[in-house]
Amino acid sequence: MAHQLTLSLLGTFDAQLNGQPIHRFEYDKVRALLAYLAVEADRPHRRDVITGLFWPEHADAVARKSLNQALYTLRKALGDSKQSETLFILADRTAVQLNPNADVWLDVREFEAGVAAVANQRDDGNVETAVLPQLQTTVALYQGDFLKGLSINDSSDFEDWLVVTRERLHRQTIKLLDRLTQIETHRGEWQQALHYARRQVELEPWREEAHRQMMLLLARTGDTNAAIAQYETCKEVLTTELGMEPMQEATRLYQRIVAVRNGEYPHNLPHQQTELIGREDELQQLKQLLAHPYKRLITLVGPGGIGKTQLAIASAHQNRHRFLEGVTFVPLAALSEPEQMITSIASSLNFPLRADARRSPAQQLLDYFRRKEMLLVLDNFEHLLKGADFLARILSTAPNMQLLVTSRERLQLQSEQLFPVSGLEYPNLADERAFNSGTPESNHSDLTYAAGQLFMIVAQRQQPGFSLKTADEVQKLATLSNLVVGMPLALELAASWVDMLSLPNILDEVQKSLNFLESERRDVPERHRSIRAMFDTSWQLLSEQEQAIFAQLSVFKGGFTREAAKAVTGASLRQLSRFNRKSLVQYVEENGRYQIHELLRQYGAEQLGQDVEEETAVRNRHATFYCTLLQKKEAELKGPKQVTALVEIEADQTNIRTAWRWAVTQGQVSLLNQAMEGIGIGFKRLNLNQEGETLFQLCADKLVIDVSLESQRAWLRAQSWLTRFVIFHEKDIAIEKSRQILSKLSESPFTRLIKGKEKAFILLQLSTNFYFVDWQLSQTLLEQGLALYKAADDLWGIAGCLSSLSNVAFFLENIDESIKLEQESLKLSRKIDNKHRISISLSNLTETLMIFQKKSNPIEVKSLIKESMEISQEIKSPTAISLSQIRLAQFFYHISGQFEQAYAQFLEILGMLLEKLENLDGITSCLRYIGETCLHLGKIQEAIERSESALHLARKNNYLFVNGYLYRILGYAAIFQKQFAKAEMHLEKAIAEMLSSGLKKREADTRSIACIALLHLDKQGLYCQQLISAIEFYLNSPAIGNTMYLEAGMIHYFLSQGEHEKAIELWTLSSLHPVVSNSQWFAHVVGQPVAKAAAKLLPDIVTMADGS
Repeated sequence: MAHQLTLSLLGTFDAQLNGQPIHRFEYDKVRALLAYLAVEADRPHRRDVITGLFWPEHADAVARKSLNQALYTLRKALGDSKQSETLFILADRTAVQLNPNADVWLDVREFEAGVAAVANQRDDGNVETAVLPQLQTTVALYQGDFLKGLSINDSSDFEDWLVVTRERLHRQTIKLLDRLTQIETHRGEWQQALHYARRQVELEPWREEAHRQMMLLLARTGDTNAAIAQYETCKEVLTTELGMEPMQEATRLYQRIVAVRNGEYPHNLPHQQTELIGREDELQQLKQLLAHPYKRLITLVGPGGIGKTQLAIASAHQNRHRFLEGVTFVPLAALSEPEQMITSIASSLNFPLRADARRSPAQQLLDYFRRKEMLLVLDNFEHLLKGADFLARILSTAPNMQLLVTSRERLQLQSEQLFPVSGLEYPNLADERAFNSGTPESNHSDLTYAAGQLFMIVAQRQQPGFSLKTADEVQKLATLSNLVVGMPLALELAASWVDMLSLPNILDEVQKSLNFLESERRDVPERHRSIRAMFDTSWQLLSEQEQAIFAQLSVFKGGFTREAAKAVTGASLRQLSRFNRKSLVQYVEENGRYQIHELLRQYGAEQLGQDVEEETAVRNRHATFYCTLLQKKEAELKGPKQVTALVEIEADQTNIRTAWRWAVTQGQVSLLNQAMEGIGIGFKRLNLNQEGETLFQLCADKLVIDVSLESQRAWLRAQSWLTRFVIFHEKDIAIEKSRQILSKLSESPFTRLIKGKEKAFILLQLSTNFYFVDWQLSQTLLEQGLALYKAADDLWGIAGCLSSLSNVAFFLENIDESIKLEQESLKLSRKIDNKHRISISLSNLTETLMIFQKKSNPIEVKSLIKESMEISQEIKSPTAISLSQIRLAQFFYHISGQFEQAYAQFLEILGMLLEKLENLDGITSCLRYIGETCLHLGKIQEAIERSESALHLARKNNYLFVNGYLYRILGYAAIFQKQFAKAEMHLEKAIAEMLSSGLKKREADTRSIACIALLHLDKQGLYCQQLISAIEFYLNSPAIGNTMYLEAGMIHYFLSQGEHEKAIELWTLSSLHPVVSNSQWFAHVVGQPVAKAAAKLLPDIVTMADGS
């Protein structure tokens, strides 16, 4: 058995073997020897060196004997023996070593590894925080001086080694403790910092730096008496131990603490009438910044009304104890010239400026600050930027001063630490759970997002008892919070109307005009009484050129790129940078885009709207840019750049919709034709079905009245795209439109206007609409489209048509043809690196192999599913991801018989489909899969309920193809419940539906199970007819799928004919398939009758044996 040795040498010696203390060391020299070998375990030690170290005054023979005795004692104590798997002590005639391969834990080794790990990671706040756990763990190992209390009086060389090692480890510990004290101080964790400073003093009572750290930390925690007492302790220790006085730095700190002995830290921070909501993270970040010695100028920058002042005051109040001489708030909004700032600061400090010819007012202030430790909060600095140099002078003159500044624009000082302030948290409108508390009436505590909480607080102050009484009001508040992008001032001004208007009316008014967001309250600063007044101030600080460019930037919705800004407004990078500094535009580094606060954008749009001719020109440039961009993205969406293209389209979807609407309303048909495929493919791939439908419907409605040939071309293409966006929820409309489009394609002028690849694409689109409706028409359209694509040598189109033809062959159960076509499509898609199509083809192949192939290879199938899932995740395609997840669930269902996993997977897919309620066909199919899985799990009632829900949806959306499957589930469930008449009724309907849809294999399976019901109903004629029909299908189609349902019907036939041995044999073979062996449905419907027959058969066999 292997043993573990634990050695703790930092502090008093302690050794444990397998967690149990070792007490069998006879004397200190044995302990010392073990400690030496452990610390110096990196090499063997010659015996003569060790004897010289531990027995220097003994004769060689005596020393060697003493060493042997000590080693014997060590081995005995450590349990070393010939039976040990691994020895702790390795010794031969010449050398001794602690076995480097033995299981030995040594605190010194762990300590020095920790020291090395953090040694080179310094001078960066983020790094310091990252290494904090390592520092804490390492310091915790140091429980006292190395080998405390152990001394070998007759071994001076060992004593030298001991002292050097002890001092080295002690020095390292002091350095770590000092570093920890500084880090925790910078983080604002003063009690923890005080703990580490106190440990320094305990280890080195004369360490004056640690005493100073304790004094400062005690003062910052409000215990000035303890801080003063610590100075007296420091003074006494230094006088007694070193015969010297504390240094001047400690004495000055002592004098400053005495000045604030009463524990009240002076400040003039104004009282806030509205509680600070949702700024916990920002306050914590500011706390750490204010604690950092190199972050002495922090600028809270953001647009007006975003909450900079309130956040700065709250942060200053929270951190007031950090500054021994207090916090001073200086309001600057009323000043007009930078020179007035000096007087305003002095006034806030109650510092009298003197008429002194030798010293200017600025110099007097600098002299005053020179030895101060205080925080200066300068509010609303944006219009005094020329006076920013004075702040730099404060920092260079007064090393203990810190400045917290609020400004709409950066100060552009080298020492400035920017702290961007954005709006309060608001919910994602696409996720109702993010903003709906789920209660009939909500107050601010029910809401989970800060913007809504602030609105409710102000509203209830205006009208006590105000609450959100309906789900619509909850939704409206979430929409309002999004509209104002969480801007606190806008939320407060909107909430002030609740005593006069309903929440929906407030939202309407805000959407109409900025003028609505204003207040008549007298105790509110004039600049905060309306959003317009706030923005007017920022507007007036812009140059005429800047005003023109910013107004043009308002045409962008949802942000924009540098290239877009240049193309549409002519804005240079430098100009965008200026807007960013002025908090009018925000640069988002993560995606390289620029954002404008929605209310600021509305303000800019109003300015742009004052010049109709200019606005028209800007919007034309905007539409041209995005329609041209979409044309470029169309090609990228079909090849290796599709992921990047989709990311860009998704990021700019709002601009794309805006550009499209403008082009439609202005009749810019060439732009529409240019952008058509890019917007269609992009929105379809991004699952933006509702948005796509709206845009193409708008185009179709507008262009129908235009008689130009180019307009008619655009109209027909838009109609074709419209069918693809409505097919899953308005199938009848989509089918009717598809037939109309096909008719138009054969008429003049469309025979001339639409041809080649453009016509092929429309045929490919329309063909999929006729799936489950007219397979023959789908096939014909695809063959026509394929010919056109081949003539154009368009590999993307060829691959698409081949894959769709494979789908047709699949549903018509032409399996070999389906696999061949899909493999050809997959090969082409790989050639052009169209990952979306690759993923779809892989998914299609796996379904075919799982359902129809007689001997599908589970390993091959799972490999295809894995590749499909990996690709779909890589390209972030909702369609491809959904398909690959369905295939995985089908694998669990059809191949491995893991019904619980299949059930969970299908439920997850259903949840995703229900989020948007757009793909009714998909929801119906998913309900069908869940129903089938429930059958095999024995959840018969759920199987029935899921199938009935799916039937309702199928009728609603004319998705009749699935009906045969659903009636079959109901029939199988009835057989499980032994309701055979009901089973016959449902299965007759299923067979009829499958006959009309051409689903021959499914029909054969259904006939097989219908036989069971007919047998129990004693309908022998019908029974034989159904069974023969099923057998004939499988005889004529030997490669198609498994025969488990046919086998189930035949087993019941054998049982009815008394051929029990055949029934048992066939059941045994059928049960080899995991689907059968793991299914409760098969166990109940087939397995139980077979078991009863087997039980009867055994006694018969015994009787026959006895009779012989």
